Amino acid sequence: MPMNEEPKWYILHTYSGYEAMVKDSLEKLIENNNLGDYIVD
Repeated sequence: MPMNEEPKWYILHTYSGYEAMVKDSLEKLIENNNLGDYIVD
């Protein structure tokens, strides 16, 4: 992400009990597509 660009925020809704599965899926997607530079905590 360019230094002068502000991150965008998104809300993700999940069903109760599926939070960990969604988190793991997102982390794998980020890693597999080399998107780590575009994702902030």
